[in-house]
Amino acid sequence: MLGGLWPETGSLAYLAPPELAAEKLAVKDINDAGGVLGNKITTVDADTSDADHADQNTSAAQSVLSKNPSFIIGPASSSVVKNTYKSITSQNVPMLSMGATSASFSGLSDYFFRT
Repeated sequence: MLGGLWPETGSLAYLAPPELAAEKLAVKDINDAGGVLGNKITTVDADTSDADHADQNTSAAQSVLSKNPSFIIGPASSSVVKNTYKSITSQNVPMLSMGATSASFSGLSDYFFRT
């Protein structure tokens, strides 16, 4: 299972539609090609909102983690990563944020990656 943490509400909501579309396209392409080791990928997504909603950031991460994903994509900003990465990486779940631009996240955890 692939987890996604997207800003579907709040000041960053404009980022979610293309991010969700990319997730859906990638999952479709992988599944159409036979999946991963013969298994179809499923997804679970949650709305992190933005940094002004720290409680929603953490509850979204917990919601996705409760489904036992193998990997999490997101969140979409450094501020939201700051509010979520510990709960995710402490569970040894790899996460990749495409919006964590702060250099302070480099080398943060063996389970955290940023582009």
